[in-house]
Amino acid sequence: MFKKQDLIQRKTQMTAYEKKTVHDIFLSTIEWFEKYIEIVYKDEFPNWENRKQVWDNLVITRKDIYENPKRAEEGLASQLHLFSSILEDDTSVEFEKEMKQEFYQWISSVGININNCPERLKHFIFGLNEIFEGNYEKIRNDIANRKREIEVDDPKYMDYMTKIFSHTQAVMYKEGKIRESMEGKNPNEIKFDNFGGGSSEQGEQVFKGIAKSVADSHRDFYFKEQKGQQIRNPNYNPLIDDPSEEFLSSSSQAGASSSSQPNNPYSIQNNYVEVRSEGELTPDQLGTIQQVNQELTQVTNVPVNELVPVANGGLAFILGLAGGIRWFKQR
Repeated sequence: MFKKQDLIQRKTQMTAYEKKTVHDIFLSTIEWFEKYIEIVYKDEFPNWENRKQVWDNLVITRKDIYENPKRAEEGLASQLHLFSSILEDDTSVEFEKEMKQEFYQWISSVGININNCPERLKHFIFGLNEIFEGNYEKIRNDIANRKREIEVDDPKYMDYMTKIFSHTQAVMYKEGKIRESMEGKNPNEIKFDNFGGGSSEQGEQVFKGIAKSVADSHRDFYFKEQKGQQIRNPNYNPLIDDPSEEFLSSSSQAGASSSSQPNNPYSIQNNYVEVRSEGELTPDQLGTIQQVNQELTQVTNVPVNELVPVANGGLAFILGLAGGIRWFKQR
């Protein structure tokens, strides 16, 4: 069986700036893993403050995840989905392999092993490795079919999404400075060593044990709660309880329809044209795109295959189910 990464044309060369940008998003993914463990599994890892490798607030500044651990898990799932798009579209195979070894080094550095790793964390770790292997379908299907807090046809939805990116212009100066600092640098000289206390070889062996324990059940695992997902009652006893009590919720929903969702209120044909190359964009627009890629790490409910406008620069994007992030500009 061919992996998807074997069937698509991948980048062969990356600039120093591209390597830094992609690696920053990889670090954001690791930060979400660490924040997820800190919030959801604090009892399993009581000394986590001394184990974690990424400083607090490097990317994650949200406060709601502390009151609602489910949001922390949703944030991690969204970050994995974003990373799969960045990895497929903007990363060379060689650099992808380097980050995969860093991932194994992180596993070793924080001391995760087959005995102390909770079941759902195992699936998330397995899921990131699947992304490195080019197997994007699971995370993308789960995101596409997730149960939304705000549906895309809600009148408040687009206002909410626009506000998320309304402050992009304020941070573009910093992004432009980073781009300038990378100009002229040899990409082969850009090296990262964030998890120096761990061994990638040892971490890979730990991962293989984790993978062996969850590979067969991973298809029944969901990164986010799915539409109509049945939640099994943990107290259900098939010998004495009524069969109707087996699930806490039913997959059959009143008024459910097979019809498609309402059309996106933003018409691509009328208002936007797809960006085919960087030459079609101004430097400010390029900076906006890089910044929004970073800001997507803060969002848990960005729609798939829906046009999302950005407040500044006349830009919009589509987070595709299988095609990465596509950018558009106003006509």
